[in-house]
Amino acid sequence: MAADVETSPQFHAATPRRLFTGNYSNSYDVASYGKRFLMIKLPTALRASGDRVEIVLNWFEELKARLGSR
Repeated sequence: MAADVETSPQFHAATPRRLFTGNYSNSYDVASYGKRFLMIKLPTALRASGDRVEIVLNWFEELKARLGSR
């Protein structure tokens, strides 16, 4: 959601409006320079091809274990 804001002479926020349309995950991130969002758009239905998102935690530790002491 987004709303235009005025701070002078008094604070006033306009009626909020939808910023993005679509079916998005609740998780998002904002670029460090503040101009872009990173969001995951969810499929309306799981496709026959089996599209999916896999999230791997601690992947660097697994990589080190697989490489051994090289």
